[in-house]
Amino acid sequence: MGRPREYSGIIWDAMDWTLAYLNIKLSKKHKNYLMNSWYRLKPYPDVKAGLQKMRKEKRSLYVFSDGTPTMLAKGLKYAGLWSFFKKVTSNFAAVQALQPNPKVYANIQQSLCNQNVVFVTGDSWTNQGAKSYGLRTIWINRDGYPEEKLGFPADKIVASFSDLVIMST
Repeated sequence: MGRPREYSGIIWDAMDWTLAYLNIKLSKKHKNYLMNSWYRLKPYPDVKAGLQKMRKEKRSLYVFSDGTPTMLAKGLKYAGLWSFFKKVTSNFAAVQALQPNPKVYANIQQSLCNQNVVFVTGDSWTNQGAKSYGLRTIWINRDGYPEEKLGFPADKIVASFSDLVIMST
């Protein structure tokens, strides 16, 4: 608490806690396999086509993520998405903080020279953090979860990346 930690360390701790809670014993080899799965995630089917459409519309797309630089580079390249983004930034590498720390959102605004920023996320928690900082937000809520009641509702909620693309035209 109050000490900056890189996201991968937090994920390791969460995995170890979960395995202990469920009384599951895994070898170091199997734990490494699980951790390396972060590099092999596949995007939802509508994402690539949506990014292609946004690129044709000359939209500037950026990634600001709590993932480490290695996680982001390997993951986005594996998924075939790396080339769609003007810049990919690891929040921790940039400002030694993770979402919802206001330093992250300040860095986003400063990095984009206070352009017309719309923060798009797949979870309510980071949406609330960005909104509390004052950014316009869109939450892609694929599973129809109720929005967390933290006082900073999304400006828009869509059910898929396709809905986001349709809305942006």
